[in-house]
Amino acid sequence: MRGGGEGVRADAATVTAMRLAEARAALDDGDPQTAIVEAEELLDVDPENLDALFLVGDASLELGDALGARAAYERYLELCPEDPGALSGLAVACFDLTDLDGSLSAARQAVALEPQLAEAWHQLALILELRGEAKEARQNQRRAAELEPDTFPIPAPVPQAAFTQALNRAQASLPKRLRAWYAQVPMELFPLPDLDELRRSSPPISPSVVALSQGAPPEDPVAAWERPPSALRFFQKNLEREATFSGDLVATLRDALIREAAEWLGLSPDDAQLDR
Repeated sequence: MRGGGEGVRADAATVTAMRLAEARAALDDGDPQTAIVEAEELLDVDPENLDALFLVGDASLELGDALGARAAYERYLELCPEDPGALSGLAVACFDLTDLDGSLSAARQAVALEPQLAEAWHQLALILELRGEAKEARQNQRRAAELEPDTFPIPAPVPQAAFTQALNRAQASLPKRLRAWYAQVPMELFPLPDLDELRRSSPPISPSVVALSQGAPPEDPVAAWERPPSALRFFQKNLEREATFSGDLVATLRDALIREAAEWLGLSPDDAQLDR
């Protein structure tokens, strides 16, 4: 009987290890949805599996599901309260939900526990920038860049003239129908988004957004093509970060134009209607 019990435990451990490996592989392969399915099936059997909870948090962030990520990291931290990686992940999730106080608290705990954690220093920089504490924000961004220069490079400035030139090129590269649609839309450049506006959406829009359409789209998709936004607002600080990381300002702007058009028109960014 004793040997049989050990065999069952060994089999369960093997199944757990295999499922975790499959979830990690899916996440590494750019399939966060499958990673979540695999990890949550494991959590159905073992609700306190720390590896599975962490995977759900990471995969949820990849999917843009900050609510799911926050829930997973918070549960993880109930079981393991001094894990800097989970605290850093929680800081990211809270920031995406515009909970700056929660993000700041988690990020500060993370760097206190692990001073070499670049993601948490970067998160501190984003929070302080939004709060208008520019000097400390720059210091934290430099620290993140020193630790992981490829992941968190110092953003290169994008002056108004460079923005206008790159935006013209990005618009010219769009399919004909989108070019005509955007020809009716004024383009504006602001330093950062307004938190109150972001919080009017449910769930909130992440403060790291590069661009936002002004106004509310018509419910009728046909009318949405006929009535574009009253303006499209770009956010310079976020744009600088995205363009520096990608190395291509025009491509960053083009992606934002397509993404915002798709959102307004109720389409996916790769819908054939956007490619005519």
